Amino acid sequence: MEIKRYAVSSIRSYKNALSVFLNAFPDKHPENISIHEIESFMHIKINQKKYLRILSKNFGGCHSVLVQRNVS
Repeated sequence: MEIKRYAVSSIRSYKNALSVFLNAFPDKHPENISIHEIESFMHIKINQKKYLRILSKNFGGCHSVLVQRNVS
């Protein structure tokens, strides 16, 4: 990513996202994670983000930070 001139913050974000994903399947080698498991993971994360956006919009940023810590 550095060779392709990605920003340091982008590299950090991609690494974090990969880490979250791999930690969701602690007993599996990445090659053994099925398409269904990947799609389910993505569905869960998308719904969590929608929920956090709704909380943030309705209750302010402070509340959503507390919820986000409990969700992650």
